[in-house]
Amino acid sequence: MNPKNKRFGCINILLTLVLLLGMAFGYAMYHNDESPRQAWQRIITSFEKPANPKPKTAPMVAPASTATPVPTVSFAATPTPVPALTFSPAPTPAPVDPIAWLISHKNRWPHEVVLLETTEFPAMLGGKTIGSVEVPLSSKVSVTDITAESVFVQFHGAARSLPHKATNLGELAKAAMESAQHEPPADGNTTQLAESGLDAWTAVDLMTPGINIGNTFDNVVHWETGWGSPIITKGFIQSLARTGFKSVRLPVAWDTFSDKGRITPEEFGRIDEVVNWIIEAGMFCVVNIHWDGGWIDSGVKERYPDTFHTFSPEAEKKFRSYWEQIARHFAGKNEKLLFEALNEETDFENEGSEEKAFATLTRVNQIFIDTVRKTGGNNAQRLLIVIGYSTNFEKTSGPNYHLPKDTVPGKLLVSVHYYAPWTFVGLSSDASWGKMQLTWGTEADLKALNDSFDKMKEFCARTHVPAYIGEFSMCSKKEKTYSDLWTQSVFQAALKRKMVPVLWDIGGAISRREPYAPSEELVSMLRCMEHPSAVSTARQ
Repeated sequence: MNPKNKRFGCINILLTLVLLLGMAFGYAMYHNDESPRQAWQRIITSFEKPANPKPKTAPMVAPASTATPVPTVSFAATPTPVPALTFSPAPTPAPVDPIAWLISHKNRWPHEVVLLETTEFPAMLGGKTIGSVEVPLSSKVSVTDITAESVFVQFHGAARSLPHKATNLGELAKAAMESAQHEPPADGNTTQLAESGLDAWTAVDLMTPGINIGNTFDNVVHWETGWGSPIITKGFIQSLARTGFKSVRLPVAWDTFSDKGRITPEEFGRIDEVVNWIIEAGMFCVVNIHWDGGWIDSGVKERYPDTFHTFSPEAEKKFRSYWEQIARHFAGKNEKLLFEALNEETDFENEGSEEKAFATLTRVNQIFIDTVRKTGGNNAQRLLIVIGYSTNFEKTSGPNYHLPKDTVPGKLLVSVHYYAPWTFVGLSSDASWGKMQLTWGTEADLKALNDSFDKMKEFCARTHVPAYIGEFSMCSKKEKTYSDLWTQSVFQAALKRKMVPVLWDIGGAISRREPYAPSEELVSMLRCMEHPSAVSTARQ
């Protein structure tokens, strides 16, 4: 072979080896992510023969000083299929019976139900059953209790139980249950207002008729019994509901029996008890600050010579304090409890002028509203009763009287009393200012009554605030024919004009001792609700 060719052959072989070595070097660097130095060292050592090669069958035993190796994870050749998820439909909840729901939500109970068929009720007189009376289809009757089988109702003092289907109770229960589902959750009050939407005009029908427990908790001699009333019992309260009353006004003298301006636990405890009896009997209750010695308008000159017939700073301080105490104490009571600002103590004639006297009453009423509302709880929505000037129809319906402002619309009533003409209603003998009137019922008498009620009706329509006739009653002994006529006429005038008539009673209209019998005069008055023509018949 030509030596030159031999030399070129050797060179080609060397170049091929270098090329192959470079390719191996690059391959090692790329696939093992090594530096050039690391790749070169690994390639060189791969050609070296190990000094003590381990048998291929020798087990891999890690030295004690080394970390335990991570076990090898083996994977199946094919993944195990995930079982299909199956969903069963949610069980349908058992339907809720509306009446069963209503029974467990007593604060949702309706005040009245409508009869779906003509129903026989016992006829009552003087607390005794004297026969029966048929109450026609579509008549409203009061609800006193609801059980799984029956609804217990009253109609003008006569009570009986009826099957649910005899009334529209099922329909009312369903509506109440659906309404509750759309209301926000309770805010932590002891008793949520059952009907935050209960407005004053709706309440008029629910509270009619009403009666006072007078000369009892308002006396200033001895708590409850100082003016001759026996201790008020639960049985007496229940008898008021059986007789047909829908609301009870509870006049209270808080200041007289307070402890230096603080209402005592004994006072609150006893009023609590009576208020609860009233509400449990299905009636509304109205609590006020009554005469209480006349401190609000300094009405007794001998006692308040410097502030006579004004709203003194001391009176304002006490008024705010008492209403804050009362409101906070009863903040958890439901809508069946109402507050009335005061009684008739609104004669502020020494404030400087008639205009200032009326303005003072507006301020007193405003203090009442603001104080009660700010205590929160159910007081934020509670129905409140403000006072007309001297509780007089003409003065309250006149241009000088102005209602206070409320933050909640539709929650006010205005209180007035009717004792006109006092010469007939109150005088038992002639007085220096007037002659006693023995009879009542002439056309002029009737016109005067209806004119007064019409003025008040117009005021109510103008202000959108209903009237609460907190007191009316005969206060002197006159011939029964005329007394009954006056009482029934006033009662009927209030009913016709959608006002709440509240009879003043100190134990004569309905006995406070067992069997708590109503008087014939009271039975005749209440009959006017059932038979409106009864009054006109008596006039003849």
